Amino acid sequence: MLWRFSIFLCWQLLGMGLGWWQAGAWGAASGAAVAAWIWFFLDLWRGARVLGWMRTGEMVKAPAMRGMWGEAVERTRRLVRKQETDHRDLQERHEDITHSISYAEKIQSALVPSADKYGELFDDFFVLNRPRDVVSGDFHWYHRLDEHIGLVAAADCTGHGVPGAMMAAIACSLLNDLGREMGDRDPATLLAELNRRMVRNLHQEGRRTGAGDGMDIALCRVDRRKRDILFAGAFRPLYWMHEGRLQVINGDRKPVGGSQYGSERSFTLHRITYAEGDRIYLFSDGIVDQFGGPEKRKFMATRLGEVLEDIQRMPMAMQADALERAFLDWKGAQPQVDDVCVLGIAV
Repeated sequence: MLWRFSIFLCWQLLGMGLGWWQAGAWGAASGAAVAAWIWFFLDLWRGARVLGWMRTGEMVKAPAMRGMWGEAVERTRRLVRKQETDHRDLQERHEDITHSISYAEKIQSALVPSADKYGELFDDFFVLNRPRDVVSGDFHWYHRLDEHIGLVAAADCTGHGVPGAMMAAIACSLLNDLGREMGDRDPATLLAELNRRMVRNLHQEGRRTGAGDGMDIALCRVDRRKRDILFAGAFRPLYWMHEGRLQVINGDRKPVGGSQYGSERSFTLHRITYAEGDRIYLFSDGIVDQFGGPEKRKFMATRLGEVLEDIQRMPMAMQADALERAFLDWKGAQPQVDDVCVLGIAV
C-alpha cells in the first residue's frame, strides 16, 4: 500500500503544481481536488471492470493490474483456478465411482437369477425390482430341483446401495450352495443352515455388538405335482391369494445372520395346499415402508394387501404394472426410502 500512497501523493502534487502555475494558491487547491476526483473515478472504473469480469466468469482471463483492484483480481484469479482444479478432481472421482457402481451392478445381475428362469417351472409370474440406488440389498432367488419342484425366495439384506449389494452377493452365493447341497431339505432347515453359514462367513460368532449384518427372507419350496408349498420366513411373510381371499402367513421374528440372536437358530415350517389359480407373493419391506400419500405416511402391509386383492384377476405381468403404479402414486415426490423387490407367482 506504500507505493500506492506514493503514486497518489505524486498525482496530488502534479495537480497542485499545474494549478499553482495557472492560478496561484487558489489554483493549487483546485488542482489537488480535481486530481483527487480523477483518481477516485479511475478507481471506480477499475472496480467496475473487475466486477464485470467476476459476473461473466472471465476473471482468469483478466489482464494484470496494479493497486488495490489488481491485488483483488490476483487473489480472485487464484481462488477461481483452485475451484476449477477441485471441480475437475471431484468430477473425475465421481466418474470413477459411477463406473465402479455400474460394474457392481453387472456382477449383481450375474449372481441373481434372471426373471426368465421362473418360466422353467411356472407359467405366469412377475419380478418387480426397484433399487433405491443403482445396486440393491434386496434380491429374488430361484433354484429348480426337478421338473415339478423348485425353491423361490425374496430377501432383504442389511443396508442398501453398495454395502447392501455386497451383503446380497454373499447371501445369494450361500443360497446357491444350499440349493445344490441341501435342496431336498425343507425351508426351515435351509434357513437354519443359511444362518449358521452367514454367521460363520461374516465372523459373527460370539460377538454381541457390531455384528448385526444379516438379512430378512421368505423362502418357499413349491411342489407343483403335489400342489403344496412349504414356507419358512425370517421377519418376512408369505402372501397367499387363495380362492379370491388374501391369507398372510408370517415368518419368525428373527433374522438370518447377526449374532445378537445366537448362532443356532430354528425356524417354523408352514405347509399349505394350494388350488388351481392361487398366487403367492414374496417381498422385501421396501414397498410397505415407503412414505407418501397426502399425510406422508407409510404404504403399510394393509394397503399392499388391498392392492393385491383388487388386481388378483389380472395376469401377473399386468399385476406388476398395477402394483408399481400404486407404489409410485403413493410415493409421489417423496424420495424412495429403501430398495423394493416383489416376487409374484401363479402356482
